[in-house]
Amino acid sequence: MLDPLVMASGPLDHTASSSFRDRGVSPGDRVYVISCYGGAFYVVGRLIVDRIVDQQTAARELPYDPWEAADHILTEPSTRSPQRSDVTLPMVEVQKLEFISSSGLKYPKFTANGLPDRQTFRGVREITDSTATTFDRALGLLV
Repeated sequence: MLDPLVMASGPLDHTASSSFRDRGVSPGDRVYVISCYGGAFYVVGRLIVDRIVDQQTAARELPYDPWEAADHILTEPSTRSPQRSDVTLPMVEVQKLEFISSSGLKYPKFTANGLPDRQTFRGVREITDSTATTFDRALGLLV
């Protein structure tokens, strides 16, 4: 699954959306935080879902005030990774990313000047194992 980026520092221990449960995210899933900014495609980090909780529970359990959303992903401390702002994918790799939809595989869209269309990467999207491997490799989680 993918989640839009909210830049912050420290470990990647949480992200929020209004559609994680609706999109079928569940404990054990890998969720990648990504962003398209300034014509670049960033892979910020990966979360392994421990629990999906509501706003009130997230506010009680996190050491900071989480942004408003219906669903909050929390991770186990042992699976937390750093948030990265320096990991970009080359456009040739971005073009190969695959999303799973009810009608089959989908691929990213690009603007007329060849930049990633930011709408392609908004919201929660299911990705293929190949795309997850690309993200893991970029983050240094695979050698």
